Amino acid sequence: MSQEKKDIAEEMGFGALAHVPEMNVYNTLLIELLDRFDVERGCLKTLQGTIYITPQKVAAAIGITNRGNLFPKKVDYNKLNPADKEIFDSVKNISLVTLARNVLDMSIEGEENWKKFKRTFVVFIQKCFLLPTTVSVASPIHKPPIFHVDNIREWDWAKHVLNFLMKRVENKRDGKKQSVDGCVFVLMLIYFRETKFPRLFAPDAPLASWVAYWTREKIIERISSKTTQPLGRRNKKNHHKKRKQPLKVVKKKKPLPIDSESTSKSENGIEQAKDNATKKRKRALEMIREKRSKKRNDGAQSTNIALDQFDSPQAQNNFSQTVPTINMDSEQVLQTQGSSTPSVNAASNISCPQEAEKQGITVSLMSSVIEDLFKDDYVYEISNKE
Repeated sequence: MSQEKKDIAEEMGFGALAHVPEMNVYNTLLIELLDRFDVERGCLKTLQGTIYITPQKVAAAIGITNRGNLFPKKVDYNKLNPADKEIFDSVKNISLVTLARNVLDMSIEGEENWKKFKRTFVVFIQKCFLLPTTVSVASPIHKPPIFHVDNIREWDWAKHVLNFLMKRVENKRDGKKQSVDGCVFVLMLIYFRETKFPRLFAPDAPLASWVAYWTREKIIERISSKTTQPLGRRNKKNHHKKRKQPLKVVKKKKPLPIDSESTSKSENGIEQAKDNATKKRKRALEMIREKRSKKRNDGAQSTNIALDQFDSPQAQNNFSQTVPTINMDSEQVLQTQGSSTPSVNAASNISCPQEAEKQGITVSLMSSVIEDLFKDDYVYEISNKE
């Protein structure tokens, strides 16, 4: 804000709030403070003793007024005159983001803008710090002060802030709310001040407001110190001490006795499974071999050459003229009569004479059978008896 707007805020009695450090306070500390806050007696129960939370201490902690009357809880819209209804509607369903933007950008020239800024700022400071809520927009509890901006210092702000906090803590403990609304920061300031300076008028004790003394560095140092861990006794009415549970001794389980019958049965089952697997493999291999032998027999039947015809020289000449030879590493393989493939890597186109007595039956092979022979993974041994 500009310096003129800061002067207006200080004139309204909120100048000390400019010293509130911009920081994130640990949730664990705030939760501990709320757990030890006795709403009925209005005190914190700690190991250092009972710390009473009074409106006077709230006023000294954050520098707000502690005299005058209390604000009404809400405004009866039907009883307002047209001018006040217009003022009420100007902050109706207004969010915190809009309030912050209006406070920064709003003009304060002229008496009307000056009053409008005061009304906007008083709703903003409640929603932001003094009476914060989890709802994104301003609540009815934030609206009554906008009609008293001219005498804003004549109202009891300290009691207004403390009553709101105590009521919201009760709602949380009764299960009406999932979280606690209110200025928990003031509980932390009072706790830090009371534990570090037990005597109110000690020579080194800070004067009001305490928020100006507790800078960001001092708060972080105080939070990390051992004096805040643990804070002290819990509220017996709402919390119970956790009993230490004894350590569980895990006993090692003894190995079960081995039964000879069960082990023999399991071994027999394993052997039987292995035998079944081998039998299945043998069957599969036999089926593959049968299929491949059928293919070879089908190829062999394509040319039937009688032994007596092959013995004649005329038949041998005719056969050699019709069937070309394939020379692969000096081994001759005959092709079918219907094949027109010429000889490959042959020394000459003249076929070598065949010796029927040594080779026995001469069989022509189809090209598909030759391919199967090269692709076959198994090795077949042909004996001289066949």
